[in-house]
Amino acid sequence: MDAASTGQGFRRGPDMGAGTGAGDTVTRGLQKMFAAIADEPIPDDFLRLLDEIDERVKKVPGGNLA
Repeated sequence: MDAASTGQGFRRGPDMGAGTGAGDTVTRGLQKMFAAIADEPIPDDFLRLLDEIDERVKKVPGGNLA
């Protein structure tokens, strides 16, 4: 067995696992950032591109481009 499979050689830092301290601040910040980005609307150009891809897929026998 190696260190990765046994957990040996890896130390837990003060902010790992307990859920307290500076790690929570970073986690909350990342969660807020993700939520803000996820709430943004999908650009019209990208939606048109997806529609164009769907139309091309429909024209290919078997329905896929692979």
